[in-house]
Amino acid sequence: MRAQAIFPILGVGLTLLMLSRAAWADGLFMPSTRLSRNDREAIQQQVARYKTLDPVSFQRLETLQGHRPQVYRQFRSQQPSVLAELQSLGPGAGWALLEAVSFRAPERGEATQREWDAVREGIIIALGEREMPEASPVFRAIFTHENSDWIALRGAAIGLGRLGGESEKTLLINALQRKGQRRDAALWGLRYVRDLRAVDAVVPWLMDSSEPTAKLAARALGYMGSSWAWRTGRAGKKEYEMPIRGKCAEALLDAFSRRGEALREPIARSLSMVEHPDTLSRVEQVIDSLTNEQERRAWLRLKQRLQASR
Repeated sequence: MRAQAIFPILGVGLTLLMLSRAAWADGLFMPSTRLSRNDREAIQQQVARYKTLDPVSFQRLETLQGHRPQVYRQFRSQQPSVLAELQSLGPGAGWALLEAVSFRAPERGEATQREWDAVREGIIIALGEREMPEASPVFRAIFTHENSDWIALRGAAIGLGRLGGESEKTLLINALQRKGQRRDAALWGLRYVRDLRAVDAVVPWLMDSSEPTAKLAARALGYMGSSWAWRTGRAGKKEYEMPIRGKCAEALLDAFSRRGEALREPIARSLSMVEHPDTLSRVEQVIDSLTNEQERRAWLRLKQRLQASR
């Protein structure tokens, strides 16, 4: 009798163990065990809920097409991409994406590394675009992990920047002091954080860094000060608009003067995005003061570009 009683107990125990392991399976970018128990359970509850409310989004994540050769070879770019598919998913898609990132990766099948990277990149970028506060601990865990690759770092940084809270902003700003890919990924993320503290953190990397990092900083300032983004009403409070756009334009003009020819194109592009009302008059003042003909022509080209973008 005693032995007979033990076997059912062992069976229940093994079932619970298997369920636990299934619940803690690996996602595309991390094992769920990197999350706190509270975060993990909260996400699991919502995933289960939305699998009932929006099963189609979860199903379509398993049948993506844009990374398959017979599909992407019809694209003009000839490059695998699933982002457009993911952006068209329904209201439960954020939870499907969150599950894929941190709990249960989709089946890879016969995808090459390039094709699989397109899936990974599309999923983490699409999750960031959903701007779900519940994704913050997942993005943090990915961004701070030492073994995260470039796709993971950049995608997590963009997700953190789009959320844009104080803690996410601080994490990205502090990461600028790191070398290599983590710093560059932080510049990608900070382009979505539109406040003066973030601008002040990015400006030094435009002025005193290597050319590739300076290009990222120039692009970040263009996004932060973008006149279009501020017109949409999603960039931030109206009273912050002109101080931020003014500081971005000032830094970009200074860099146009100080940095080499290779950086002038990305800087000019960002100045066209910012469209600060005082920029054109400042450019004209510089032109009037120049005696070097080659330098004068460079600033005249900048003036023409700014006039054309209005």
